Amino acid sequence: MTAEMPFPVIEARLPDLAAFVRDLAGRVQAGKIDSWEPFAREVRAFFVPWQIAQIEQAAPGWGAMAAQGEGVTLVHVTAALVALPLCPEFQVLPARDQALLEWVILFHDIAKQVRPGQRDPLHAFRSAVLAAAALPGLGFAK
Repeated sequence: MTAEMPFPVIEARLPDLAAFVRDLAGRVQAGKIDSWEPFAREVRAFFVPWQIAQIEQAAPGWGAMAAQGEGVTLVHVTAALVALPLCPEFQVLPARDQALLEWVILFHDIAKQVRPGQRDPLHAFRSAVLAAAALPGLGFAK
């Protein structure tokens, strides 16, 4: 990144997602959501088709990932995004490192293929390829 180019942040690119994650993190931290099922319900309710399409523009592959396995990976990725700001280690990082970790989480399982009873050992490689193709369009240097 050059000094002239601001570091891309999810808040600027996907403000609805960032606000949802902040709100959900606050409710989890306050104990208002204290188990997996209510959390998963909230996530599935938020990710309506237009919301998924908006994220798909920034993170190609998001829609396919979200549609698989009754949204299990969608809930997992969202849970990681929600947990991140609650971690003391994250809170002390510089803003640039925090932003980078948010993008890492957003993309980390984007190409995961859910098949009942099977693991997807190649998803990390496929996700990395999709991330590498998308990140320059978000403002990351090539």
